Amino acid sequence: MSRGPGRVMRAIEAAFKRATPDQSFSTSELVVIAYIGRVRANPRTRAKRVAVLRAADRVAARMGWHGLGGFGTEIVYANPMEHGSYIGGQQRVGGNIELPGIPNRDAPGGLWWLTVEETRARAAGDEERVREIQAEREAIRKKERTWEMAIMAQVWGR
Repeated sequence: MSRGPGRVMRAIEAAFKRATPDQSFSTSELVVIAYIGRVRANPRTRAKRVAVLRAADRVAARMGWHGLGGFGTEIVYANPMEHGSYIGGQQRVGGNIELPGIPNRDAPGGLWWLTVEETRARAAGDEERVREIQAEREAIRKKERTWEMAIMAQVWGR
């Protein structure tokens, strides 16, 4: 039987609750937050990172935060209801591209901006607005794929 959230989960939950609207947290930052004052020799051992990742995933799911990144990059946890937090988290993970005729991902009307707007509309129960935003996002993705194919053709000489 569970005895409730452990020390690491409580520390991460407190950090998420105290977060400013433009704040996101990397795994390394959460390790320091969870183990502050308790680590003597090496604060960033694999065991501590794994414990923090497990706890952060559970807390993020419960509080509606998203874990961004992975597969070779550090995971960054961001609040998808706040433009500053979500866009800042995406920028920390990497992947912002600028293509002609397509809004920058972090600008109003860009993919990341629309993701936050969709999350807000979904939370408000506005399904019509959710469908509109999904159509906008799909149109932007289609343009990005077209550019990606053109760039790949140039790279591979086809």
